[in-house]
Amino acid sequence: GSDAEIAAVSKGWRIYSRANGGKNDRDYMVDHASNTYLVMPGNRTVDLFPREDSAEKIAATVGCNLDVAA
Repeated sequence: GSDAEIAAVSKGWRIYSRANGGKNDRDYMVDHASNTYLVMPGNRTVDLFPREDSAEKIAATVGCNLDVAA
């Protein structure tokens, strides 16, 4: 997306990111949030999972939301 579109999504989902300068355009580091978002049809954000959440917890939450959507 464009810079404006990326900024709007970042603001809406409260995503943090920052590029740290490098030697050139191909050599840099990025600090960023590491959450995973569950988005259902209709662009509805249902939940977010921090990095610490287990695969089992995420699977259970996704499964419950799929059951409700069916």
